[in-house]
Amino acid sequence: MLLHFLRLEWKSFFRASSFTGNMVLKVFLVLGAIYFMAVFTFMGIFAYDGIHKFTNHQDPLVVVCKYSLYYLLADLVIRQLMQKIPVINIRPLLTLPIKRSTVVNFALGKTFLSFFNIIHAFLFIPFTISLITHGYGGLNAILWLISMWALIYCNNLLNIMLTNKDSLFIVFLGILSGLVALQYYSIYDVTLFTGPFFHLMYSTLYIVALPLAALVLLWIFTHKYFIKGMYLDTGLKGKHQEARTQNFTWLNRFGLMGTFLKNDLKLITRNKRTKSVIYASIMF
Repeated sequence: MLLHFLRLEWKSFFRASSFTGNMVLKVFLVLGAIYFMAVFTFMGIFAYDGIHKFTNHQDPLVVVCKYSLYYLLADLVIRQLMQKIPVINIRPLLTLPIKRSTVVNFALGKTFLSFFNIIHAFLFIPFTISLITHGYGGLNAILWLISMWALIYCNNLLNIMLTNKDSLFIVFLGILSGLVALQYYSIYDVTLFTGPFFHLMYSTLYIVALPLAALVLLWIFTHKYFIKGMYLDTGLKGKHQEARTQNFTWLNRFGLMGTFLKNDLKLITRNKRTKSVIYASIMF
């Protein structure tokens, strides 16, 4: 059944009407992906020596563990902003003798092959190899890598669950900005508590069970969430939402031009992609 799903995905990719039309865009996306993979690989290879040099010979692993919380939060914010969740058209499959759990497992498994997950391997794997070559315990370093990898995939499942809640992007961005500001102005340093935990994933072998358990629990919760709503009439049933209007009356002073500005703002605020561009612009 898995091979059958893979064949269907392969055919839908090449037979899509937008395949040839978006070829130029796909080329630029591939070039961008190669660029970021090269950047992450460079960072992973030279992270150990660079951290050791520019932090007055501090332990690079301790420094990485100290800021791992910020790394994971930033990853979740970027996912909320940019990651497109892979989906499959399940409606034709619901009338066939295929288990719903099989379809959901395949759909969730597709997300594990996302670029936003694979890109982290180009950073953490070279850094882990550097740790081993500099005398760190090989088993401990590999278990630390597995723990960080499990947390990255936890972010992946969290993003799937929160993908339709636009307001949570602002919440996560606010949490990240607030923690960075508190540490920068020496008000409160959350890394004093989180840093030792991430380092514990290296120093204590059995701690690897915690990130893996969190990943399994998130998978089960996400799986049950989609199984619960995977019915033919769920997608056909109309959604009832409270209508909200924004008049932007403060633009009336611009006369006829204000009318066009109000229409543009209404179109921007009603579309998730345009709102994401605005959020990204403000963030950068």
